[in-house]
Amino acid sequence: LAHSPSPPPHHPHPIMESQTSLRLSSAEWQKRLTPGQYQVLRCGGTEPPGSSPLVRAFPKVGYFACAGCGLPLYSAGAKFRDPGWPAWDKCFYSEVQGCHVRAKAGMMGTEILCARCNGHLGHVFFGERHTKTNERH
Repeated sequence: LAHSPSPPPHHPHPIMESQTSLRLSSAEWQKRLTPGQYQVLRCGGTEPPGSSPLVRAFPKVGYFACAGCGLPLYSAGAKFRDPGWPAWDKCFYSEVQGCHVRAKAGMMGTEILCARCNGHLGHVFFGERHTKTNERH
C-alpha cells in the first residue's frame, strides 16, 4: 500500500481508471515491484509487525492505494491505530470497480485482496470492537 495525498490516483505504472482487472506474469510483477512488495502482494507474505511505515502514517486527507496497481483501497479517514500492522475499518467502493477490496475465506481467516490486481493485502478481522464497523483490515 502507498499513501496518496489526493485523487486522482498516481502510480509509476499508469493504469486506466476504468480498467477493472490487471493480470501480469510473475516476471512482469517482479519488474514492477520491490522484492518486499512482491513477497507480500504476489506470494501472500506478511511483513514483520511494526515494520511498515504506514503503521505510523495518519494523513488527514487522501487515500491508500494498492502498491501493485494504484487502485485506491482505503481513505485516510478509515485508518486507525494498531501496534502491529496498518489498519483500516472500511474500504473504498466505486461504481466502476465496486468494492475495491475482495475477501477470500481460508484456513488462516479471511484474506483480503486488491479487486483489480488480486494482490494480497492481508486479512480482515471481525468482532474486535476497535471501530464502529467492527472490522480491522
